[in-house]
Amino acid sequence: MFELTRRRLLVAASTGLIGACSRTIELFGSGATLPAQQYAAWLAAYAVEAPQVRIAYLPIGSGGGIRQLAHGTVDFGASDVEIDPSERTLLAREVISLPTAIIAVGVCYNLGGVEGLRLSRRVCAAIYVGEITSWRDAAILAENPGINLPNLPIAPVFRADGGGSTALFTSRLASESSALRERVGVGRGARFSVGIGARGSDGVVDLVANIPGAVGYVEVVHALRAGLPVAALDDGHGGFVAPTRAAVLVACQAREPIERGYPLSSPTYLVVPKKWSDPAKGAAMARFSYWVVTAGQASLDGGAAEELAASLLPLPAPLAAFARAELGQLTSGATRLLAID
Repeated sequence: MFELTRRRLLVAASTGLIGACSRTIELFGSGATLPAQQYAAWLAAYAVEAPQVRIAYLPIGSGGGIRQLAHGTVDFGASDVEIDPSERTLLAREVISLPTAIIAVGVCYNLGGVEGLRLSRRVCAAIYVGEITSWRDAAILAENPGINLPNLPIAPVFRADGGGSTALFTSRLASESSALRERVGVGRGARFSVGIGARGSDGVVDLVANIPGAVGYVEVVHALRAGLPVAALDDGHGGFVAPTRAAVLVACQAREPIERGYPLSSPTYLVVPKKWSDPAKGAAMARFSYWVVTAGQASLDGGAAEELAASLLPLPAPLAAFARAELGQLTSGATRLLAID
């Protein structure tokens, strides 16, 4: 348990925003599907810590959570990538994007037992704009010496419903491909004109698993559960790296992605309004969020560094410090809802 005695936590103590409040406080959130299981575990654990607070979370996808927050039907959202400027314009209130854990998206494939595939982001982008259509293409063969690739057409699979995995995949590929940036776009609203669309992560892995020659992007945990191999991607420094825990965490040491380690790595976020008209609800949200980025991190998987990142990973220290600092922006009127000294 996080030692609060080492770091004094003042959450509306002087004004009695929670302590003097006898009513049950209810908070509702929606959004990203990937961390839903972990969020459920956190909510169950936090209910023991703060039985007067009830928090419900509905996993409807990152974009759906942002839309519901914009419409005022939920108190907070959740997204697998930081919300972009166009999404911020939809929100009537200022928000913080609070990193809660680290995720990894993998490029999975179906090549009849071929293991150890390596793909650069440049090649992945060329596949998804239709410039590379065969697994025997010279560019793929050059990146995979010694691997006997089948003479199969490539069947790219993409998320037809957008989602955080699409936003992460396109943003990391667009930095290596102007063609993808111009023809497909970046973010949850990216539109593919090549390949087969699938709804949700389960839809992606189902199609890849059943189509010889298929390739798709999906959270690493979903690929592994489906028994699909995951490609090593270029690390930006002339090498290729698999989505191991160590490589994923290296890439997420700060708010901005580092051009090092596994490239399809990202924090997953809670999207929380900065200003709260109801001080008791705001203080409850602040306390829960603080608990997630401190004590709650202990329940995340910190297994062997060389193992694939098949679950959410804990925040690296610099990102955890950033998250704690961000919570200092939450206010109700002139009162800061959370202050740490």
